[in-house]
Amino acid sequence: ASSVAAFRVSANGHLSAERSIEVGRHPSAMVPSADGGRLFVASASMDRVSVVDTRANRVLRWLLDPPPGGVAGGRPPNPLALSADGTHLFVAEADANAVAVFALSAEAAGRASGAEADSLVGRIPVEWDPTAVGTRGDSLWVVSGKGRGSGPHPNGPHPTRPLAHTIPLRSTLGHLSTTA
Repeated sequence: ASSVAAFRVSANGHLSAERSIEVGRHPSAMVPSADGGRLFVASASMDRVSVVDTRANRVLRWLLDPPPGGVAGGRPPNPLALSADGTHLFVAEADANAVAVFALSAEAAGRASGAEADSLVGRIPVEWDPTAVGTRGDSLWVVSGKGRGSGPHPNGPHPTRPLAHTIPLRSTLGHLSTTA
């Protein structure tokens, strides 16, 4: 599929398709602005994020997220998050173990003010395979799906031990640690 669809609850309580917006090949994640006027949609196989005007039902522009050196297809954008003020977009790049930071123009952000132009302002190195991002206040939270890097997994899985003995009991999210 290359589109996002909007649905409404009809009078009989069923969902009905309202509209579809073409956003490009392989849409893989999306995040709406706080007021719902914008929708940011990652296209993982295209190294870009579509900025959708949900009121006009159209793509306003694309934020390009290419790897350094200009080779296409190297940093598939996936999870997305917006800053609390809606002026920055954070894009997890699983293949690069980084989070790209975009400054958004007023038009892209759907706000009265913003950056002079949309721009990729930098990348934040993170742990291996960022699979989710979120914001709260001025903090950015990143979930790393594979931990702190490549190498042997000392706790499993092992073919000679039952699976119950290989499930990790500790997880880390941002600055918080939990133990089961």
